[in-house]
Amino acid sequence: MKIAVTADTHLTDKNEHPERYNSLNNILDKLSSEGINTLIIAGDLFDESYQNYSEFDEITATYDNIDFHIIPGNHDLKINNKYFTSKNVEIYSSPTIKKLDESGLIFFFIPYKRDMTMGEVIASHFQKLPRENWVLVGHGDWAGGIRELNPLEPGVYMPLCQKDITMFQPAQVFLGHIHKPIDEECICYPGSPCGLDITETGKRRFLVYDTENRSIKPYFVDTDFIYFSESIIILPLDDETKYLRNKIKEMIERWNIKDKEKINTIIRIKVKGYSSNKRKLEEIVNEEFSEFTFYNNEGVNTKEVHVSESIEQEEIARKVAEKIKDINWQPSWNQPSEDEIIFNALKIIYGEK
Repeated sequence: MKIAVTADTHLTDKNEHPERYNSLNNILDKLSSEGINTLIIAGDLFDESYQNYSEFDEITATYDNIDFHIIPGNHDLKINNKYFTSKNVEIYSSPTIKKLDESGLIFFFIPYKRDMTMGEVIASHFQKLPRENWVLVGHGDWAGGIRELNPLEPGVYMPLCQKDITMFQPAQVFLGHIHKPIDEECICYPGSPCGLDITETGKRRFLVYDTENRSIKPYFVDTDFIYFSESIIILPLDDETKYLRNKIKEMIERWNIKDKEKINTIIRIKVKGYSSNKRKLEEIVNEEFSEFTFYNNEGVNTKEVHVSESIEQEEIARKVAEKIKDINWQPSWNQPSEDEIIFNALKIIYGEK
């Protein structure tokens, strides 16, 4: 059996944010075309300011071939089955162990609870969970990485720790709350299926979990907007123009967007580092990104670009950047990028604080 997983749709009034409904409908259309009849939503289906659930109720009635399994998140703590008329919707407002197919795999749905850890909830139900043959669906922070992962919600929300994974041995964990797609060990955040603002970048996805072979396949969501927020590190090179154009070309290729998607791609670009000609730099950036829309028409940000006038410092900067690139740094999701390391090295070389 194949089961789709998403989270953090943050539905609110449809007239206010139609793109969030459009992304959900796109997921459901893809499920229907793939013959997938089960969708798990791992919390924050609704935004906390929204309590009229009739528009979602209409969606579930339209897609009556799909069963919706939903846990409340920290933004929609109070939702439960009484708010929905569709028979294909199940809200797990208390911890629930359930079989979704005949594979024998158990799903443990843990709704968000304040001032609790997921480990505490798992421990109270552990005797009913078959080791390595159960899947956790929760909403909160994976404390195996950085503890403060969501810049919009500082603090720790119902954490799951590495010792919980080691002790209770789930086959797979699907979590909501972090809007960035993350795949680590047996932990997956599908991420929000529609970028809520410029901080939620890249093409969005949902996941499909095969209960027979335990594989996970990501599917792209066709969203109304695609956000990218990027930083470019500039070095004072002999051929600075060529270097900058190549960096931008590589960046756009990495985005993996189709030509038809460029019109809906909204960008925020910051250039940092040291340049021999700041005005020329800005002209090149605007030219290379001319097919895209800048977020809030703010244009390229060059506030952290300094004009380099020291030949000695330029040579040192070039050699240090080459050495860092020779390392072939491959950071995980919670580590600094190669460009961030180079930028901090440049600040030391040029004596910037």
